Amino acid sequence: MKKHYLILLAVIASVQVFGQSKAIRQRNTSRPPVQAENLAPIKPISTNVPVAEPLFFGQTKSFTGLPQLSHPVGGQPSLLVYLSKENGTPYLIKGEMAADPAKSLDQQVQDYLTATKSVL
Repeated sequence: MKKHYLILLAVIASVQVFGQSKAIRQRNTSRPPVQAENLAPIKPISTNVPVAEPLFFGQTKSFTGLPQLSHPVGGQPSLLVYLSKENGTPYLIKGEMAADPAKSLDQQVQDYLTATKSVL
């Protein structure tokens, strides 16, 4: 039985030793380093590829600001309505209504919607 253990121990030790003795490869130093002059130009995939649209929206367009077309809301001079030139619908209602602490928040919201109902 001792012989079996010794043979097994010798095999395990020899596997470890032979595993460490790998061949070491040398780097190929005869190849010249890569230079920009040595590189060939990249060939296009196809010569019939059309020119693409700009990547980002608005690269070729010049934008101007919208004119301020505001008018006060009927009954509430502190509220201003900005209307779209194309179709006349409001795109912004700006201003504040006087807050009444005696009214609940729901009633104040109803008052605001009633005041702006004429333009909506």
